[in-house]
Amino acid sequence: MIGTEHADADQWVDQDGAVQEAQSDEAQVLPFNKEMHSGQLRIAERFVRAYGHKLLFVHGIGWHYWTGTHWVEDKDGKARRRVIALLKDIRHESVDMPPKQRDQLLADVKKCESSGGITGVLELAKHMRPMTVSAEETNAHPHLFNALNGTLNLETGQLQPHNPRNMITKCAGTSVRPDAHSELWENFLQEVLPDEGVRNYLQRVFGVAMLGTVREHMLPILTGTGGNGKSVCIDAVLAAFGDYGITVDPKLIMRTKHERHATFLADLHGARLVVTSETDEGDVIAAATVKRLTGGDKIRANRMRENTFEFTPSHSLVYVTNHKPQVSADDKAMWRRLSVVPFDVTVAEPDVKLPEKLKGQLPAVLAWVYQGWVDYQRQGLNPPAAVLERTESYRSESDPLSQFIAEECVNGNPLMKVKAKALYEAWAAWAMKQGLPAMTNQEFGRRMSERFEKKATSSGAQYLGIAIRAEEEAEAGLPL
Repeated sequence: MIGTEHADADQWVDQDGAVQEAQSDEAQVLPFNKEMHSGQLRIAERFVRAYGHKLLFVHGIGWHYWTGTHWVEDKDGKARRRVIALLKDIRHESVDMPPKQRDQLLADVKKCESSGGITGVLELAKHMRPMTVSAEETNAHPHLFNALNGTLNLETGQLQPHNPRNMITKCAGTSVRPDAHSELWENFLQEVLPDEGVRNYLQRVFGVAMLGTVREHMLPILTGTGGNGKSVCIDAVLAAFGDYGITVDPKLIMRTKHERHATFLADLHGARLVVTSETDEGDVIAAATVKRLTGGDKIRANRMRENTFEFTPSHSLVYVTNHKPQVSADDKAMWRRLSVVPFDVTVAEPDVKLPEKLKGQLPAVLAWVYQGWVDYQRQGLNPPAAVLERTESYRSESDPLSQFIAEECVNGNPLMKVKAKALYEAWAAWAMKQGLPAMTNQEFGRRMSERFEKKATSSGAQYLGIAIRAEEEAEAGLPL
């Protein structure tokens, strides 16, 4: 149950979660005789005093402005316009000043009344507190989830007033109303995910994504053939997450020939739910990248033409696809992260207007996600049997070596043996028929040695406890 926290508007939560007092939002303009500098520095100091509560420079990202709910990146020159407005205000102020002071002040103003002068003021201001922060200082409170009607504290369940001092640059796409309910949303979920255990598991996956820290090193895979509702589901949840939810290029987590520029990592800053979808059939997952993005270690990134910045990841990664990517069956760290959420139901007569209808149900969608967070705190992710079974099946499908051993070999008898060279040749022939990528003799030997004892002999290396099926059946006189 969410309550409303009656904090003063001039308070904010510090790094340790304690409530602190903020400075007054009123511009504090020092009298002329108290100003210690001249030129652009003098104007920059006035700029900070006048707009320090409305503008913010985030190093590595750029200027932001306060909307009343959160800080938003300044993409249309608001900061520059504020400098121009300040210069005009100073000119008006100077009318009533003594001549000597007026002339000095107007001389400083004149130094700023050009494109280069305005840039100079902003360059100085972006290094002055409280107008400047590092990227890591923004969105630094993982338990705060910002929505249209306030900032939800996930630890206490309290809804706090929006406050610029929290340095939040994101906002959900709707209000937090835990009692919101939608029969349309509930009926849709029950239709496309009839297994209650799977449905509740997915709810917990989305619920823990509200938290702005990587608590679960996970990569859930929502899979199933087309027309099963998974895209409608994920789109509705992304809409409820608003700025906190983003989609990224699926090639982000797939093996490619060329390394991507670090700019794509910058999009992850402050995100909570990151969705990638629809890779091509046969794509191979980039295990090292997935481990890095789901591991919780700090990320270094940069925007185009901006300095590199560092931040602690706050996102949960979810993968939506019709074609599951190839994953090495031997990569235990990857399989600890993976879980398959099956969307097996094909909707016979889908409502083409459903995505539009669900846009009007976003408070209920977010309430459903929040209940997933509440449930997660009680039992963790706790995947049901259907998810575990489908994940294990996926792992088996991803292990062609096990398929080769099952189809082309016999094992279990310790007296069996086969030459390593002959076994590799049998594997290579089988793999070619299956259209599988080549595996070097060295890689094949390493992986087989993990399963069977390998012995060096004068006639070459042998594997013990395994034989090629065709050879065994030929020796036994069985029909091939």
